[in-house]
Amino acid sequence: MKIQEAFDELQKQFKTFENGEDWKRFLAFSAQFRQYSLCNTVLIYVQCPEASFVAGFGKWKTLNRHVKKGEKGIKIFAPITKKVQDEKSQNPEKYQSRIVGYQLVYVYDISQTDGADVPMSILHTGLKNIEGAEQKLGMILEHVKDVVEVSTMVLPEGHHGLYNIAKKEIKINANDTALQNVKTLFHELAHHYHETQYLEGETEEQKEFIAESAAFIACAAIGIDASEYSIPYLKNWADDYSLFSKMRAKIEKIAKMLLPLAEETKAA
Repeated sequence: MKIQEAFDELQKQFKTFENGEDWKRFLAFSAQFRQYSLCNTVLIYVQCPEASFVAGFGKWKTLNRHVKKGEKGIKIFAPITKKVQDEKSQNPEKYQSRIVGYQLVYVYDISQTDGADVPMSILHTGLKNIEGAEQKLGMILEHVKDVVEVSTMVLPEGHHGLYNIAKKEIKINANDTALQNVKTLFHELAHHYHETQYLEGETEEQKEFIAESAAFIACAAIGIDASEYSIPYLKNWADDYSLFSKMRAKIEKIAKMLLPLAEETKAA
């Protein structure tokens, strides 16, 4: 696969997300590879949809594991950098790295390797029980208390939460379980980050799509099954690659703001 072929494959694969289930499967997959770009996540998904933890040949060696003989590598993009003089600095000897292009490199999934056990964080092991969900909810609330006001109230049946844009305030349903409230909190926090930092004239439907998708990634990352949540799907997005990519890139940015909440807390 050459560079242009890889880009062509990306565009082709985006157009195969024909329904909410396809999109939902990809989002769950994306949660495991949040450190990778949109393009590389899709490339990994296309070549190895069962992948869960990938690294380069050398990285696996540092983890005391080795790639099994005969395993086929997963191609992803890697930047080519060049040292150039820092134009903003008065020091003519100060240099900075600049990306001048991309190349295809190989990574391998953990299933393609043998060796020592690799300790997995909560982002891979996930929450095991409802007590874990209760503790997770409390820890997330503690971490966001200086960012946005969150309170509980009894909401009408079928309503789980709301975000007040003017007051920058989130309400979650006092009658819901801790597990449901974790899901809702991620969704409403996604609205908050979108409205305050990334808003670019999206429609209400697009805002919901972005918030629900980002929340789904965050939930999947801490082992919460959010599959019963309906992820809105707008068919015309799949027919417009540039718009679809723009939405996906924004979802990725917002999800990356939610995921540290999982990293900074521990499972019960």
